[in-house]
Amino acid sequence: MRRISKFFKTLAAVSVCATLISVVSCKSPPVEESNIHPLSLLDKDSSIYVSVPAKNYVDLTSKILSSKAEGISEQDAKKIVERIDVLYAGLSTPKDRARLQISAKGSFPGIAQKAVLTKKNGFEKQKYEFKDTKYPSIDYYSMDGNSFQLSFPQESLICAAQNLYPVLEKFTREVQLSDFTPFNWIGQDNDEILVYITKPGQYLQNLIGSSINVNSRAIYGNLRQMIGQPKDSGKYELDFAIELSESKSMNFIMNSITLSLRMMGASAYQTNQNTIMVKGIPVSEKQIMDLFNRQNYKTKHFVIKDE
Repeated sequence: MRRISKFFKTLAAVSVCATLISVVSCKSPPVEESNIHPLSLLDKDSSIYVSVPAKNYVDLTSKILSSKAEGISEQDAKKIVERIDVLYAGLSTPKDRARLQISAKGSFPGIAQKAVLTKKNGFEKQKYEFKDTKYPSIDYYSMDGNSFQLSFPQESLICAAQNLYPVLEKFTREVQLSDFTPFNWIGQDNDEILVYITKPGQYLQNLIGSSINVNSRAIYGNLRQMIGQPKDSGKYELDFAIELSESKSMNFIMNSITLSLRMMGASAYQTNQNTIMVKGIPVSEKQIMDLFNRQNYKTKHFVIKDE
């Protein structure tokens, strides 16, 4: 865990260095960059997709980041978050619950990277090589004892994952944002946190506090700071849609969740024959962070059948 902590502390140092460079250096000519949407670099087999407008949720994003590396302070994490505009993440797969892919818009000048991501700081610089592309190779950084790899394919793009090859391979092919339902949802220009869950599993129980057994195809919604609460309250509010696989389940699920929702001060209504809209679910900071901190263990989703 100490090496994981050092990994993110060093990334924080890159952020500080980048800020100092932007303040004291002369303005240099802009470098031509590929027009690639960060979201297009994520794989399409994740169970959960999230987009976070990081600068609107600095404290929350910093806590999520620090929770991924024991020992990193929230202060160090904030130095990273302050250099990020929008963070996109794909979390977990049915075969690998701990998988995490991150691709984010940001600003990390190359000179700052070279100053901090050094062997002295414990980083090993390596290359992924690609054939028949505009980019024959892309550098990435790793640290002994830490499963995460870090890369800056261009100065406005930050990527991290346990295995960055499939992410960077998409970058070399300049893959454009495709018509993929989860991407369409979380890729919206929005001031709130957007979530799309492709494999609902136990998440519905976690969100509504009611154990039901129904075939749900997806859950998608938006999360925001609870109105009237201070920014450091850790209290959030979630609106989300439950997309059912079978319309015949509609009456059953509505009856099953109505009482639980009323007790929470939330409500639900049917929008079409297959969709239920849930409004005003109170969500704690811990529930949000738990989405990012799934561990690999042998179990089955026990609440809702996944397709």
